[in-house]
Amino acid sequence: MPEVLGNLGRLMVDAYSIWLQARSAVTSARYTIAMPAGESSLRVIAIVSAQAPEYRVDLVDTPAIDDVATYHLRLMPLRRPKENRLRELWVGETDYLPRKAIIAGNFTVAPLVDVPWTIDFSIVDGAPYIARESAEQTLYLAHHRVVRDAVVAFQDIREPNGSLYDTPLIEPEQSDSALTEPPD
Repeated sequence: MPEVLGNLGRLMVDAYSIWLQARSAVTSARYTIAMPAGESSLRVIAIVSAQAPEYRVDLVDTPAIDDVATYHLRLMPLRRPKENRLRELWVGETDYLPRKAIIAGNFTVAPLVDVPWTIDFSIVDGAPYIARESAEQTLYLAHHRVVRDAVVAFQDIREPNGSLYDTPLIEPEQSDSALTEPPD
């Protein structure tokens, strides 16, 4: 069992946010063709909307990860590099789900935000989950603590049974039948 070295801060990256950033980086403009519903002398033949890209994206190569063809993308943040932490990303060629990522820092406190991390994903029932996060450099913590080869790993990754929205995080002390009207 690994030793817990205190509060590391809040996790700053999850599979869904990486997928959203990757999708945003790759598809920075949308094009829609529309016809007007009302009468007009001019026909609308196209509506073009664009959002400012967060990254410059370069295709590095197309390797296979776990027998899945991927696009290996290099991402260079165009602004806010401390917030836009993705540096490299491997996404499936057909589903665009993340398979691996390299990010510039993890969590919210030093030294975790100051070193690159590699994130490996598992795809479970069509959804990406973080399987492992590995620091690429030695972590120098407070009180002269040194952590080499730091890894955060998740085991037994599976889809939860039932809905998470209908399940309380803690068991209530009383049932709903214990609610009463306030006295008059």
